[in-house]
Amino acid sequence: MGLWIALVLSGYTWKGKGKPPNEQAPPPYLLLARQALQSRDTKAAQRVLEAARLCWSKHKQACGFSRQNYLITAGIFLLESGQPQRAIALFQEAQTIAALLPKQDISNFFHPKSLSSKQKNTRDKESKERPTQEEQRYTALSLWFYLGQALYRVGRFRESAEALEHAEGLGRGISGFYRLWSRAWSRAGKVERARQILEKGLRCSPQDIGLLREAVVLYAEAGFFQAATQTAQKLARLNEAEGAQTWLMLLDRMRTTSASPQRLELLEALRLRFPRNDGILVRRCVAWATSQAHRAAAACFAQMAHKMPEMAYYAAAAYLQAGDLFQALRWNQHVPSEPQRTRQRAALWLSQRAYAQVFALLWPMWEKRKLQEVERYRLAYSALQIGRYKEASALLQSLRKTPMGAMGQGLEAVLVQCQQAPWLCVAH
Repeated sequence: MGLWIALVLSGYTWKGKGKPPNEQAPPPYLLLARQALQSRDTKAAQRVLEAARLCWSKHKQACGFSRQNYLITAGIFLLESGQPQRAIALFQEAQTIAALLPKQDISNFFHPKSLSSKQKNTRDKESKERPTQEEQRYTALSLWFYLGQALYRVGRFRESAEALEHAEGLGRGISGFYRLWSRAWSRAGKVERARQILEKGLRCSPQDIGLLREAVVLYAEAGFFQAATQTAQKLARLNEAEGAQTWLMLLDRMRTTSASPQRLELLEALRLRFPRNDGILVRRCVAWATSQAHRAAAACFAQMAHKMPEMAYYAAAAYLQAGDLFQALRWNQHVPSEPQRTRQRAALWLSQRAYAQVFALLWPMWEKRKLQEVERYRLAYSALQIGRYKEASALLQSLRKTPMGAMGQGLEAVLVQCQQAPWLCVAH
């Protein structure tokens, strides 16, 4: 085999005419190409296919392969190389050739005694020169199988699902086949059909982790959270680590589909089951915050901050929402990032109308050009409130060509009035 690979990769093609003698038989081009693809060596596969193409252009079938099989192998190469659209064209051309092939008449093979010696010899010769019915069936299934993959990659999901439907005979028992088939139907908007495919796959492989995970995703996307939870529980019993990751995915999906009550109930159960899983614990804090349970969220974030210092920022924000400024300022002191800590403290003081403190915190950052547009607006507003009109004017001018420009113009009109009658504007 090493010799054949060396010959092919060096650009070897058979130079004779007609059928080559055994000592000059061409290398098994397509076999070598597929072996290269299986080894993820696309450059070697490309060179082999090019050698096969050159041989075919001169000697056709004498090269040891049919055009149909060449198209299939070249299509697989394109698919693996990230060119699914070109692969589709080759697979469809191969299907056209398959449709024109004579179907193998197998009736005589089951009644050999009814044939004369001449008929038997003719039959044996023909059987060697054309594919058997089983070979034709396998080729057809393979074509549908690869065509379905290529169509999925270009976003033609319904066509992909229908192609994979034809390839079931080849994919039966392969969990990856059922996952792709189900996903194609799901992306095509046929959730019930996708569910049926997954259940068919799970009947073949009831403990397959990939199929169970795919089922959780499908149920969660469809809003069937009870079914998703039951499937996730089964997955967790088979593989604890994989189950924890699946729970996180399910929790995130429940958050985007407004399943707050079920999510909170599930989070409490998962907190007891995975007391050291930070992903679950943080999501529990977020769930309390989005449910407007600010005091519970604040306590949750504060507890997490002992282990994850960056959570102090969210603890301070939650305490502010709960109306506890003292605790908000306390946890703000523990925010590890100084710029983030300063910005949040300014927002905390602004909520209390402590404009002088806001100005004192943000003005140095403005001088260093480290303020975002919203923060510049807040600083301009605070400067206006404490009579720092020159600074307010400079800040508002910096906002004119930004998305905050419209709000800045409104504040500029107020600034003009305040400059004319400052006793009406300055906060006491």
